Amino acid sequence: MAATTDEALVRQFGAEDFDAVAWAVETLAAAAVGAAAGDAAEAALEQAAARWVTRLQRISQEVGQRLDDATTEASSNIPKVLTDIELLKRDALAMREAVGGAHRELDVYDDGIAGVLSTLAELDRVKHRLEDWYAEGPRVPRWRWC
Repeated sequence: MAATTDEALVRQFGAEDFDAVAWAVETLAAAAVGAAAGDAAEAALEQAAARWVTRLQRISQEVGQRLDDATTEASSNIPKVLTDIELLKRDALAMREAVGGAHRELDVYDDGIAGVLSTLAELDRVKHRLEDWYAEGPRVPRWRWC
């Protein structure tokens, strides 16, 4: 349960609007409320302050250790990330070259297809002319090849 409370405390300390002085006064006043006035209250306040100082030092060490672990892990992963980025860059360049080659091949096919389509269109026009000529057959003299 202390770990959860410690984590809540760390989140509270990390808030942008956190006021450390107000927190310390409120926390120590709450610890001294149960004690009688005079020396007993002062002793209770000193004990509460000592407990909080010890607890905050422990939390500070834990946060520092976590930060150190995270920094070490991130630092050890940097070379791997850089290698992965370099491999991705190479793959992207190879892909760009392959796509460029495919575009060039398609351009060649497009030129060839355009020629074929042009020829097919011309043949279709000739076919339609012949069909029209044949359909008008009686008005047009037919040639006999003998």
